[in-house]
Amino acid sequence: PAPEIMAPGHQLAAAIDIGPLRPLLDKALAQLEAFDIDIDNTLQELLLADPLPPALAELLDAVARLVADYAYEAALARLRQGLPAVGAAICRSRHDRGACAAMGTQTLRNPG
Repeated sequence: PAPEIMAPGHQLAAAIDIGPLRPLLDKALAQLEAFDIDIDNTLQELLLADPLPPALAELLDAVARLVADYAYEAALARLRQGLPAVGAAICRSRHDRGACAAMGTQTLRNPG
């Protein structure tokens, strides 16, 4: 069988090890791609998640401001651009070698 192909934005979300938030991030990316007005609800759900990593909260706040201005293309670009950086910040803060390796980054933890 042919491998499953995901849209570029969805691959970014999948690379971040944030458990239950990944499906919501995928949903947000798909909604922005489709100019779906329900993105407001998805962003609110993401912003209310607990715990929400600070780097992700900042990114989602920026995306929500763009959506409020109906700048869906800019919001999509911002989310796609910001997810790798958020993922790197999360894996460094949690010292998660697996998540960092999946993204091609290194943790700050010493191996010893």
